Amino acid sequence: MGCLCSCFLPVSDPDASSKTPLLSGTTSSPNNDSSNNGLSARQNRPRRKEFLTSVEELAKVHCAKLPLPALDKTFQDHSKLYNDLLESFNSLKNTMHDFKAVFEYETRGIPVLSECMKLLRKRCGSAALSASRTRFSITIEYDRLEVSRMCKGPAEDTLEALELFNKANKLTRSILEKAPKVKNTIQVVLDDEQSLRREISKSNISSTDEPEAMKMCVANINKLRKLPGSIETIQKHTQRQFNEIKESSKALFEES
Repeated sequence: MGCLCSCFLPVSDPDASSKTPLLSGTTSSPNNDSSNNGLSARQNRPRRKEFLTSVEELAKVHCAKLPLPALDKTFQDHSKLYNDLLESFNSLKNTMHDFKAVFEYETRGIPVLSECMKLLRKRCGSAALSASRTRFSITIEYDRLEVSRMCKGPAEDTLEALELFNKANKLTRSILEKAPKVKNTIQVVLDDEQSLRREISKSNISSTDEPEAMKMCVANINKLRKLPGSIETIQKHTQRQFNEIKESSKALFEES
């Protein structure tokens, strides 16, 4: 059986700069069987109240299309950055739910992550497991054929759990690496609000259409203005999820 060794020690990899805009040039710089009759893991997972409301209120942002191509691209590109981040976050939540659901029967419908990791270790039998660690992820390394031969119970269930765990960690890493950059590049747009308004004022659209275009521009700015707070919620919740993963993963390597 493998050992974590230094995998759970602090990682010295530096953060990617949170001051690097993602879209350079788009804005100017500012000054076992989950079908058993157990209850749903999502329904029974303890959740702190501060996340219960804010996480469930997270939603995609849709910016109105503007008649100025360059300005419209600014809004569409930055809303897509946030929407992609939110999609990854929702995928992480679903992946963790699916991972716990693998152990739904054994935990009587209330799977706790630390218990799931102990059960996974037992299912893997004597198959060798090791881990590689980055600042925001832990990847279980294993040989599929060895796990299939030595695992207890259906091999497909054990392999599915291992794959879901690694997928969750891949998503965690992506979210925590990208979130500060997405927040920063959206903030660049918000800090340059006056420039965005001037784009409409100095454009060659008709005086009749200008008021409506300005109205849509302001509405788009107001939509983007809510996103830094939403990104902080995503980042905070994901970091908490990774901390739980990191602590619970020790059981996978400590038990023989």
